This record gives sequence, structure tokens and C-alpha cells, in this order.
Amino acid sequence: MRRAPAVAERPRHPQLPRRLRAPRAGERAAPDEGVSRVIPVDLSAAIVTEDGRDTATVGVFRDLREELRRESELRKTRERLEEAEKAAVVSELAGAAAHELNQPLTSVLGFSELLFRRTREHEKGREELAAILREAERMAQIVKKIGRITHYETTAYVGKTRIVDLDRASNPPAAVIRDKP
Repeated sequence: MRRAPAVAERPRHPQLPRRLRAPRAGERAAPDEGVSRVIPVDLSAAIVTEDGRDTATVGVFRDLREELRRESELRKTRERLEEAEKAAVVSELAGAAAHELNQPLTSVLGFSELLFRRTREHEKGREELAAILREAERMAQIVKKIGRITHYETTAYVGKTRIVDLDRASNPPAAVIRDKP
């Protein structure tokens, strides 16, 4: 029967066994004890067999700090890209909506103005035409704001629903995506 070769004991730090047990026990070693942080690692291990018997274990640790840092940077970059894409979609949609709404709105304003001019001061329906004109002009202002959207900020609406805040989104600060409470 063959025995595994004896491994010479190397001198070790007297606190080493406690330091190795500390992370498993949920403790943190103080920096002055020589351990300042836990390092994320990937462990690969293999069992060495000889004559059908397990004789040794070989392990390889790989430091994951750089990989985790790159993953974090990639995640942040993806989030910024998604925000920029959202802003672009909102801006494109706003421009298209403003254009499409302006076509019929121009007709409503034009015909309402013509009818209003044709009615006399106290003629029946004149007040209603004036109300139609005011509301159509208000709609025109809203459509202008929609057309000027360069970024978006949302505001609470009903329940948990949020809507674009046209007043803030149509002002020309830098293209930023924000939510306001």
C-alpha cells in the first residue's frame, strides 16, 4: 500500500486559522490584522486519484474583481443606452404626433375663425364658437409643446400611472430623463 508523500509543514502566521474561519462565522477581520476585504473568487477543484484511490485535491482560485467591475460598467452603460433610446423614441413620437395633430387642428381653427367672424355680436351660437376657438387655440399650444419635447420627465397621474409632464419636457434643458414625484 502506497502512502501519499508527506508535505513539510511551513511556518504559518499564528492568527491564520482564526482569519480563515472568520468569514464563515460572519466576522470581519480588522485591517490591522492584515485582512481588509473579502475577494470574490471562482474555485475549480479536482480530485487526484492514484490506483483507484483519492490521493490529493488540487484547487485553482480565480480572482473575479476585474470581471465583476467590467460587468458593472457594462450594466451601467446598457442602462444609459436604454435611457437614451427611450428619450429618442419619446422625441420621435412627440414630433410625429404634433405633425399629425396639427393638420386637422389647423382646419378646426381656420373654419371656427371664419364662422366666428361671420356671426354678429349677439347672434345665437357666437359664445359657443368663441369657446371652440379658445379650446382649439389651447390645443394648438399643447401640440406645440408636444412638438418641442427634447427629453421627458414624468409626473404622477392616476393611481400608479405616470404621464409625460409636457411643461417640463418641452423646455430646452439638456436631454435628460427624469421622474418627478
